[in-house]
This record gives sequence, C-alpha cells and structure tokens, in this order.
Amino acid sequence: MTKRTRTTLFLFCLFLFFLIAPLIILYSQGYRIDLESKKIIRTGGFYLKVWPEGAQIFLDGKLKKKTNFLSNNVYLDNLLPKEYKVEIKKEGFCTWQKNLEIKENLVSEFNNIILIPENTKYENLAQNIKSFFFSPDGKKIVLKENGATGWNLKIIELDKNLKSNLFSGFPSIEIELLDLKFSQDSKRILLSTKEKEKVDYWILELQSPIQEKTPADLVSLNFLGNKANDISFNPSNPQKIFFTKELLEENDLFESDFIKKEVGLKPIIKNLVTYELSEGNIFWISKNGFLSKTNFTGEIEERLNFEPFPIKKGKKYQIFIRLPFIFLKEDGTLYILNPESRVSGKLSDSSIGEKFSPDWRKMVYFNNYEIWVLFLEKKEDQPKRELLERQFLTRSSEKIDKVLWLDSNYVVFNIGNKMKTSEIDNRDKINFCDFSEFKSPEIFFNQFDKKLYILSEENLFSSEKLLP
Repeated sequence: MTKRTRTTLFLFCLFLFFLIAPLIILYSQGYRIDLESKKIIRTGGFYLKVWPEGAQIFLDGKLKKKTNFLSNNVYLDNLLPKEYKVEIKKEGFCTWQKNLEIKENLVSEFNNIILIPENTKYENLAQNIKSFFFSPDGKKIVLKENGATGWNLKIIELDKNLKSNLFSGFPSIEIELLDLKFSQDSKRILLSTKEKEKVDYWILELQSPIQEKTPADLVSLNFLGNKANDISFNPSNPQKIFFTKELLEENDLFESDFIKKEVGLKPIIKNLVTYELSEGNIFWISKNGFLSKTNFTGEIEERLNFEPFPIKKGKKYQIFIRLPFIFLKEDGTLYILNPESRVSGKLSDSSIGEKFSPDWRKMVYFNNYEIWVLFLEKKEDQPKRELLERQFLTRSSEKIDKVLWLDSNYVVFNIGNKMKTSEIDNRDKINFCDFSEFKSPEIFFNQFDKKLYILSEENLFSSEKLLP
C-alpha cells in the first residue's frame, strides 16, 4: 500500500468518524429523525410500576414488555413524541388503558398501577352475622350474632388466625346493641345498649388471650348519669374517658376515670356543640360558632376561626381533623377551615361520607351520586397537584352507598350490589373495574391484610389480597 493510499484511507476513516460519532452521540442522547416531519427530535418514554407481577404491557396493540417476580417496573424508552395507546393486561384481571402523549425529552411516570381480579375470590368467614366492627389496628373484628335469646359477640383475631366467643350477651332479648367503638390502642371496646327508652354504656377489656365475657365482666358507666353522651376513650390514659353532659341548657365536656368511677368536678370545656380528639388535643366548636383547640386538661386554649360559624338548632355537627386543615360538617354540608385566613369555605352541600387516604395527603368525599377527591398537599411528582385541588372522580345514575380507600391512589365503592374500584389518576381517562356483586353489601377495606370485607345476607366474606 502506497503512502498516498494510506493517507487517503486515513482521511476517509477520519471523515467517517466525524460524520458518525456525532450521530452516535445524538442517538445515545435520545435524538431521532422523524421521517414524517423530516426533523431531528428528541425521544421520551414511559415508566410504569404495576402490581401484580406477570402483567403484559402493550403499546399501540404490540406487546413490549412483561413484569416478573424480580421487578414490577417497566421502562419503555426511545419513543417518538406522539400519542400512544398504552394497555396493561393480565388474564383474569381488569385491563388498565390510557391514550397518552409522549413529549420530547420527558419520561411520563405511572408509579401506582393496580390490576384488580375480575372475579375476585372470597372466603366465607362467619354466618348469621348482623354487623361487624374493625379495630383501629385492623387486627381484630368483632361480630354481632343474633341468637334465640338475644345477641352475642364473637371476635376474629386476624394476626393470630383465631376466632372465639367474646361476649355471651344479656339475658333479655329486649336489650338492643346500638353501637360498638374500639379504643385507639384496640385494647378496649365501648358498648352502647338500649332497653326500651333507656340507653346504657359499658366498657369491655380485651385481654390476651381472649376470654369469653358475661354481663358481670362489663364496666358500667351508669355512674356518669343519664344525660351522658359522645363518649370517647382518652388516648393518653387507658382508664379514662371523655363525655359530654347537658346541664342547665349547656353541653359541657368532662373527663372520668371509669375504673375508679370518678368524674371531674369541673368541666374541661363548657357550652360546646361537638368535639374531636386528635394529636393530643381536643378540637371543638362552641354554641357561639367558634372553633377552638386545647390540650386534654383544658388549660391552653387557641381559637381557630376569626368569623363565628352560624350554629343552627336541630342540625348535626361533626369535626374531622387533618392538620393544618379542619373540616366541619353540618348535616350534609361540608366546610373546610383555611388555616391562614381562618375562614370557612364550603366543599359540598350534600356529602354523606368522608375518608382520609392512608398517607393522609388526600380526602375522598361523596354524595349519593358523585365522588370527589381533595388534595391536602401540593404534589410535585407526576401527576402534579395543587394544594386543595379538587378532582371530580365519577358520577352515577344509581345511588352510591360507601366509598373507601384501597391505597392512597385507588378507591373502592359499591353502587347498589356492584363492587367497583377506581384510580384517581385522571391523565386521559380514569380506569374503573367492576369486580364483584353482593346483595345489599356493607363493605370495609382492611389496611392490615389488604383484603376487602363484605357483609351480605348475614354472611361475612373476606376477599383475596388486593394489594401488595
């Protein structure tokens, strides 16, 4: 090979290097030639996190990837900017589908995709059940069972997989169980009963291991008097309770030691309408319309609203706390107190239920025909949300009975006999799934074991695990 030939070959290779190297660099950085527009553009991608494993991801009808037991994450890169039909499928599960646009140099993230079994499997846990009550920790279920001589209570300890008799009931069939409430530590329950026109309150200790109790084991709260109402366990003292009592046309809040059967001589709060316990404080609204908070002893008081809320006779009031926000409900009208302006704003005229998400960053509220989500924090990751942004979820021509959170990104609800789930990600359409049907169901989703519990026709069912 002559020197001239070598020089020519070297220069040609050098030319190819300077020609190809930039193209390789541009390609590695996501640049492509769009043949339709005849322009150089930058690609984007989709990041998808899916449960359960074994889901197939389709793009415009073509199978691209499949999740497995090692990773539920899928990254689809080098996608030209345009709209794609994204489908996630698994046999026996509801399909997730959206039409999504890829933008240049942007990865669209979907971190919380859940596929629900189309024909969810259920186990029949108990029969002849009239009502059921979950403990705050989700590890216990108390079941009310009616018998020939009255009602009885059974208990299921989910963490121990045990079912046992809890309370054998009262000898008179005329004594009705009105309600049952757990203490916040799930170690005690408060029973309210009614015999003719007389309402009584009782406390029952849940010992470990569980032993069957009789009326003789109940701690009666009759020493509080016949005008005691709104009884709550004191979270900071396991043998004390709070209760309201109407005296001289004033409704006052007292504290009592139910073991010693002692009641405080002076009320903690005077002339209140309703109260709520949260984060070591008592929040209440007075009859003159001011919202306030104090510690459990009532020593330090802080007023929370500048303008009094108009209290109306004959209305039922409730308080919900998710600091810094306070929600006040007057019958079905739901208000939120702005912590900065300390002025109340209306959220809904007809709310029948409200639930905070497990991460406490959202609240779902609903009426008979609509479901809404309120975002309680600003969200910078995808999809972005503004503080106190409200999102309409769905509307139904049939009555919505109950709405619960599955996790902080999905809700479960029933419309008549049909059980449905919905995501709250409203990029493109919202995905819904019809997965079960029960007659006149009462539902509860348990965050402890990630199962749905349904009471239907006096049978209590538990679903298979619906979340990771």
